[in-house]
Amino acid sequence: RAYPGFQGEVDRNALALFLRHNVIPAPRSIYRDIFKLPPGTLLKVTQENVSKGTLGAPKPYWSMLEAALTGQGNLFKGSAVEACDEVDRLLKESISGQMLADVPVGAFLSGGIDSSTVAALMQAQSTRPVKTFTIGFNEGGYDEAQHARAVATHLGTEHTELYVTPEQALAVIPRLPKLYDEP
Repeated sequence: RAYPGFQGEVDRNALALFLRHNVIPAPRSIYRDIFKLPPGTLLKVTQENVSKGTLGAPKPYWSMLEAALTGQGNLFKGSAVEACDEVDRLLKESISGQMLADVPVGAFLSGGIDSSTVAALMQAQSTRPVKTFTIGFNEGGYDEAQHARAVATHLGTEHTELYVTPEQALAVIPRLPKLYDEP
């Protein structure tokens, strides 16, 4: 259920920024009069603040500068092989934590390095085939489904492909403001 005063009107200037830069830079959002919080902040909304017509200022919970300075003070001192082993350990630990569920888990698989790595680590830690999903296009220059299929076959995942036609893609455009927070 949407907030009663929310109209969901697309901000055309934000859309132009998205088309130009492939991202909508903060503090803008795809919606008119709706703004993003700065990275690493949170905003506590209370009934009292809403009644007064003010939300207050976002409060930082994380700082990139602080993280960088902490990292500089705690440099990895191992060899390149040890660094690779540590990255592998950390990735496995992270993926394992995200796979805790009482339902089957899955991953979007584009066939690129990132999604293939995630799917491989998921499959290596799963007792059953991981569900992988790919969106394919009939236009050869845009279709990565064959790469994803090859990775899925190699990993032994339960793979699903959905092909989208240009007509289907165009038909969803008017519904985007209701479906997504922004592109």
